[in-house]
Amino acid sequence: MCCDCLKEYDPEPVSDEQMAEAIAAIEEVYAQEGGGTGGGLHVVLDDWNIEDEHVDWCLNWIQTDGFYGEDDAWRAVDLRCAKIIRKLTEGQRASVMRKFEGCQ
Repeated sequence: MCCDCLKEYDPEPVSDEQMAEAIAAIEEVYAQEGGGTGGGLHVVLDDWNIEDEHVDWCLNWIQTDGFYGEDDAWRAVDLRCAKIIRKLTEGQRASVMRKFEGCQ
């Protein structure tokens, strides 16, 4: 997703702790084998659909879909990240994504 596309979202302040936790969780998703496209959070992390309904859809999908096969560790990483992101407001998610992508 392009940095210009994030301009439609109003960024909101995120504490240093929340920012660090979210960035670390996103990095962990991408570091997994098969996680190069955002894994089970693709629509949120790669496509930047950061609205609640998209994060909720990913949370449900991660917990119920067979996408992960027997790889419970991969599922756990994606689930942890989804839960961290879900605790943030949409504006905070925009701030996190801007920082993660290096947008100004």
